[in-house]
Amino acid sequence: MTDLSIKTTVTEGQGDYRWLRTRHADDNTVSVTVPYTLLDAGTHYDDKGVIPSGLPLGKVTGAQEWGPYDPDADDGRQHLAGFLLDPVALQADFAGVSTKVLHVAMVVHGIIDPSFVPGNPTLDNTTPTTGQFVFFDVDYVGSEG
Repeated sequence: MTDLSIKTTVTEGQGDYRWLRTRHADDNTVSVTVPYTLLDAGTHYDDKGVIPSGLPLGKVTGAQEWGPYDPDADDGRQHLAGFLLDPVALQADFAGVSTKVLHVAMVVHGIIDPSFVPGNPTLDNTTPTTGQFVFFDVDYVGSEG
């Protein structure tokens, strides 16, 4: 029987990195695990199976896994943890290897340009985050009172 599970390849250097305002963030990554079941076709990856560089990620509460950042989630992913550094291509695996998770580099510190982040999420200085980010060209909104 043919195994149509998922395997991944990093397509480093072939992505749109305009979301990343400095290469300083290259040195501020951690390796994380993303179950592909948390990814939606057309939303998190394109019709060629490529997850774009800059995809915002959040940590799933109580698990050592991360998924797409979603401010409306209630599983921990409502807190921005970081951004996928390099694009990753999902491919059908005909070699019989069953891969259910992606192992990727996540940026946890850096200067980010929200206008180029895939999916155009609202990112500003009120975004709950576990990382350390400066959002480029975003007006500061201070607390009143």
